[in-house]
Amino acid sequence: MHETTPSYFFGLDIGTSMVRCIVGMADANEPGEISIVGHGSAQNIGMRKGAVVHQDDVIEAITHAVTEAERVSGRRVERVTVNVNGSHVTGLNSKGVVAISAASHEIGDEDRFRAEEAATVMKLPPNREIIQVFAKNYRVDGQDNIKNPVGMQGVRLEVDTHIVTASTPHLNNLAAVLDKSQLAVNHFTVSSLAAAEAVLSRQQKESGSVLLDIGAGTTNLVVIEDGEVQHVAVIPIGGINITNDLAIGLKTDLAVAELVKVKHATLAPPDYDSITVKYEGKEHSFTKSDVHMIVEARVDELFEYVDKEL
Repeated sequence: MHETTPSYFFGLDIGTSMVRCIVGMADANEPGEISIVGHGSAQNIGMRKGAVVHQDDVIEAITHAVTEAERVSGRRVERVTVNVNGSHVTGLNSKGVVAISAASHEIGDEDRFRAEEAATVMKLPPNREIIQVFAKNYRVDGQDNIKNPVGMQGVRLEVDTHIVTASTPHLNNLAAVLDKSQLAVNHFTVSSLAAAEAVLSRQQKESGSVLLDIGAGTTNLVVIEDGEVQHVAVIPIGGINITNDLAIGLKTDLAVAELVKVKHATLAPPDYDSITVKYEGKEHSFTKSDVHMIVEARVDELFEYVDKEL
């Protein structure tokens, strides 16, 4: 039996606090089967809320994560799919309309692509560019709720899309650190979409789901219904905000506050009053009610932002 050479893909997640690189293998002999054959991670201190603020620090983190992934997988990482994150990422709805070009009025892939491209013809604000287009719904001669119009007949094809845009300077800064890390960009993708693909089942995508990916500097939101992306947003609140709040409220330093958050932060009502964490050989004690109150206040604010997006 002839065996097909497996193909590899490379992903790079450049987060506010960490950079992670993965190497995946898709085997043509086992359709749909994907294995992670390499991974690497490194602490990132060169980003703030998803934006590059210190190039050298980001380059160092990328290099360490990629080198580790290469060592584990035995593969050379040269082209990567890169996540785009930060409060500069926004989504908007747009409609595209085209006439069916074939004499038989049968809709083909070319017609579908033309309709989606027509939806992107818009005047964007200065220093903005489109990074992804999601087709939500098609209409053929007024018939609505069509998922795939290819093969149908009609004279007019419409598509409702959700278009994600990002700051051009931010993308340029991201491209610059990747270039200096000797990596080429295969394409950019929205962080929340990658998270949704990883954790949501097909049934959850069809019935309707809201996914929140709470990172260090930002929270990514994606709404998926009928199997399609309906809305994407990035909220400028993340785990770092909770750490800062704890440091101020508990009158302690950030390292201790981070330990308190990781080990004891919860939204459940406190069932005991005192907590203790140990940092650099010294014990620090706080009341659980104080921790709960501080965390709850910031999470309430986060969900107020989420509610506005929905």
